[in-house]
Amino acid sequence: MGDSGSFSSVAAQFLENIADDYTNTPVLLYCVRDPMTLGSSRRNQRESIMRALHDAVSFSKLSSFCNLM
Repeated sequence: MGDSGSFSSVAAQFLENIADDYTNTPVLLYCVRDPMTLGSSRRNQRESIMRALHDAVSFSKLSSFCNLM
């Protein structure tokens, strides 16, 4: 489930439902991204900062529903 764009709230709601329905089952949160998208020279500094902030907030929100990270 992607956490970028308009699907952030869908990912959070999905993980919350899984955590509620399967209370004794560990939920793992991990990130899979193209390594070239991190620190790409084509991006300007503002875009890089915005993406890093989005990732931090998204991971913080999603991690509250997970047992393993």
